[in-house]
Amino acid sequence: MELVAGDHTSGLRFRLFGVPVAVHPSLPFVLALLGLSAGSVGRVAIWVGLGTFSVLLHEFGHAGASIAMGGRPRVVLAGLGGFTEPGITGQLGRSRTIALAFAGPAAGLALGGLVAGGLWWFGRPEVGSTADFAVIIALWVNIGWSLVNLLPVLPLDGGHILAELLPGAPEVRRQRAQVVSAAVGLVVAIAMFRYGLVFAGLMFGLLAMMSFRSMGSARAARDKADSAAQLASLVGRIDAGEDVEAELRELTGDADVGATSRSLLVEHLARTGRHGEARAMASNLGSGQPPTMIFLVDVLASEGAEGIDALVESFRRAPDALTARHLVIGLAGADRADEVVGTLRTVAAGPNRGPVLAGAQLTAHQMGQFRLSAAIGSLTYELEPQAGSLVAYNTACSLARAGDLDDAMAWLRAAVERGFDETRLLDHDADLAELRHRTAFTDLRAKVQNSH
Repeated sequence: MELVAGDHTSGLRFRLFGVPVAVHPSLPFVLALLGLSAGSVGRVAIWVGLGTFSVLLHEFGHAGASIAMGGRPRVVLAGLGGFTEPGITGQLGRSRTIALAFAGPAAGLALGGLVAGGLWWFGRPEVGSTADFAVIIALWVNIGWSLVNLLPVLPLDGGHILAELLPGAPEVRRQRAQVVSAAVGLVVAIAMFRYGLVFAGLMFGLLAMMSFRSMGSARAARDKADSAAQLASLVGRIDAGEDVEAELRELTGDADVGATSRSLLVEHLARTGRHGEARAMASNLGSGQPPTMIFLVDVLASEGAEGIDALVESFRRAPDALTARHLVIGLAGADRADEVVGTLRTVAAGPNRGPVLAGAQLTAHQMGQFRLSAAIGSLTYELEPQAGSLVAYNTACSLARAGDLDDAMAWLRAAVERGFDETRLLDHDADLAELRHRTAFTDLRAKVQNSH
């Protein structure tokens, strides 16, 4: 759980107290390098042996805590440390996550405490002797390393503990922990260099750099999510007939959503009657343009009289969420919405089919084609029986907007049976306004609340 991640296929493998353990050759190699200054081969061997045992004990602290929580852990020792896969299903919660992280250093501190107690009881061996060297190393690798591991620096155990102690949602806590980790790591690195501990300084400098990079990645991910959320909002406003041209143009230069924004701008221009501009812009989108785009422009320009077959065939060649949107807009605009379900049924099975159907259902709902949206939801479960609860929830919303309230309640119950538990949506989604006065809805809402 500290410095090393990944799987190591080479090295020694065995089970200890039923726990699978893998020891990669990199661990004794790195320890031997660190112990070269010890002098004799015998002392280097003591350093490697005690270091390996300390790392194993540390990881078995994590493993023991995992077993106590019902997990099936796996331990890997490699590099300058190791990691333990807890093998726990489900969410741990803050307190158990902290306990799991602290169990490793606690095991080392406990053994170090025993060594210190023995030293106090029996006295120190002859200074400079091999026994004295072994005692010093045992104290350092158990107490020293454990205390270092509890520093609030990610990905050390102290960093994971800090991330659980900070306020906020999990992602917010993680981001805050990265800020603290970067600052503490840098300070510790400088201190280590000043005291001549070059290797430790390099290690903490590297950890600080990793935290700084993670902060940058998290910021980029937030910016990307914000752009995507803004774009999703604009899609709904396009379907509602709003003029969002200026906002779409602002997003066309965005590195993450620029290509989709340009495609949506072409669509928006065509749907608002500016067919010449739409066709000119579509021709400049380049090879990355959705294959249905130019045919959608043609369909909208001719009010659906021409181009439908080309639009459908283009969708079938390269179905995705955006081309599914074009399909629904084109067929509905040509008064041939009854062909949408049959066309979607031809999409081959695979990881792309779910997003295609979801994109089509969302577009139909936003266009006010509520019964078509519900039919796409029903088709989704026919083709993808294991589809999630959100499909059923969206189908219920469409049926409620269409006025089919009994069917809407049936689909809402199906969503809850599939695991839907968003009370916020049940309470505030405008699509469900006509259902909230029903006793069946109130009972279902209470069932969801009690399941939390």
